[in-house]
Amino acid sequence: MHLQQIMLQISFELYERQTQITSILLMIVLVCSSIIGIGRINNPQFFLLVGKGFFKLKSQEKSFSEGTRLSRGASFALILNFFISLTLCSFLLFFSNSNLWFSLLAAVIVSFSYVLIQQVGYRITSFFSGQSEITENISLVTNQVWFLGGIIFLLIALFWVLNTRFNDVFGIIFLVVVFIITMFRFIKGFLITYRSRIRWYYIFLYLCTLEILPVFILFRLFQMYLLEKF
Repeated sequence: MHLQQIMLQISFELYERQTQITSILLMIVLVCSSIIGIGRINNPQFFLLVGKGFFKLKSQEKSFSEGTRLSRGASFALILNFFISLTLCSFLLFFSNSNLWFSLLAAVIVSFSYVLIQQVGYRITSFFSGQSEITENISLVTNQVWFLGGIIFLLIALFWVLNTRFNDVFGIIFLVVVFIITMFRFIKGFLITYRSRIRWYYIFLYLCTLEILPVFILFRLFQMYLLEKF
């Protein structure tokens, strides 16, 4: 009888802890939604511009005119949402009841590394090549991919938090989306850079050493995680 009481108490504590974590995660989702809502201020075609920017293959010079471009405030809000939503999904991917702080640390490290790699690589190539067009074009492509990617990650996080029993399914969905937007950025960046008539060996240096290799390392880490989990 005493053992049953102990087991019931442990189960109750675990349930209460899970409920608290779920509430915190939903609060973060609400904050991200509010950030996007703030970004929509003075941008009546907000989601239309985000969608167009993601799929259009235009360089910095041929991109949206000033009248149809997202404001700096909206751009900042979307970038902030991307990082928070990516971290939130990464946390849910790594999360386990017995190792909360490790999951949080791993999520922050993975998200920060992903963002850092996509911001530093093309800047290094541009610095050594003297081709400022690389920075201008890839920066534009990166922001456009992050804008829509952040919204998608936020939706995944919302449904994931509300349906934690399908953790494995949402984990796979999240990894697939990360792979798709990463490859889309890679292909779009290559096409726009190629059309800008930048010398091919600079493009090769940028793509092979500063994009493909770091992303490959990150996906290897995700692969190791999946092998351990499944």
